[in-house]
Amino acid sequence: MPDHERLDEGINETDLDLIAALQWSPRAGVRDLAEVLGVSAATVSRRLNRLIDNGHLRVVAQINWSALDEVPPRYVWMSAEPKLVASLAAEVSQLEQTQYVAITTGPSDIFAIVQPRNRADGADLLIETLSGLDGLVSSRTDTVLKSHRTAAEWRLNRLSREQCDRLQGTRVSETVQSATLTEEAWRVARLVRRNGRIGATEVARALDLPQSTAYRVLLGLLDRGIVTPRVEIEPGLIGFPIDALINLTVQLGELTTIAGILSKHPSARSVATVAGTASLTYIGSFRSEQDVERLITDDLASLSGINHIEVSMVQRVLKRYWIRRDGVRILDDALNFPSVNDAIADPRSVGNLD
Repeated sequence: MPDHERLDEGINETDLDLIAALQWSPRAGVRDLAEVLGVSAATVSRRLNRLIDNGHLRVVAQINWSALDEVPPRYVWMSAEPKLVASLAAEVSQLEQTQYVAITTGPSDIFAIVQPRNRADGADLLIETLSGLDGLVSSRTDTVLKSHRTAAEWRLNRLSREQCDRLQGTRVSETVQSATLTEEAWRVARLVRRNGRIGATEVARALDLPQSTAYRVLLGLLDRGIVTPRVEIEPGLIGFPIDALINLTVQLGELTTIAGILSKHPSARSVATVAGTASLTYIGSFRSEQDVERLITDDLASLSGINHIEVSMVQRVLKRYWIRRDGVRILDDALNFPSVNDAIADPRSVGNLD
């Protein structure tokens, strides 16, 4: 029996509501969540701790590469020798520059999102490191030019408009502003990336900072959209076991319009304009293969300006947002995000996109 069918028996309606509320407002306090969901604070605290302890959920944070003028991510599509697909995917997932790795069906065997530390590292990664891996037959790389939607925006549709409005005051900025971070800010960003719900008191204690300084720096990171809290949970655990990757070639005059429409689709986890053989790459989570078919034959077919699509289906996710996965479980030993742990020594080394 697939993991998502076996494990979702432990996820009840209260859990789903709590997950939906956290997706909408990852830093909402326990009392706020309890009030909005109509349950006790003790229930919220107990259910949240259970989800975390079982390895099902983490609230982390993404550092937005676009705000820091970082090197953009690359989408890498790899074909492998049939007997070596699994081992190659595992080896790719061990690279610190990979933030997403999946085994797929379709035109390629493996799909990875890689985040070079800098432009030189990007060239070395693609030309030397990946090409030297055992079992790789061929690869294709697309560069992300613009992110229209990230996985941090993918949410369960369970909250009423009133509930969303009541949580509005606990949300952080979704507007990304360019900035150059101080060493102090990088130290705080590192903590927030591991724990998206961390407060100023905890930051001050961990970094030996005055609480007023910790509060100011933390608030600045959140208000400028440099750090965006996000809920990490495997979609299969909450009823969306199917991931699909769709490359679209579109007419240039329609690109922005189509990207905007697709970004609002309920299945969309990521939509990006890319430089490569495609114009847009769409990553979505679905309840069934039939939902993928409806996206293609109904939603995409109704849009003018799409010349060609290429569909890949995800068979297994090994790594999502830098964190290794075991089925629907998040591995605790993978919460030390690569590169960001060395941000103090090399504060230009971190980027993000999912």
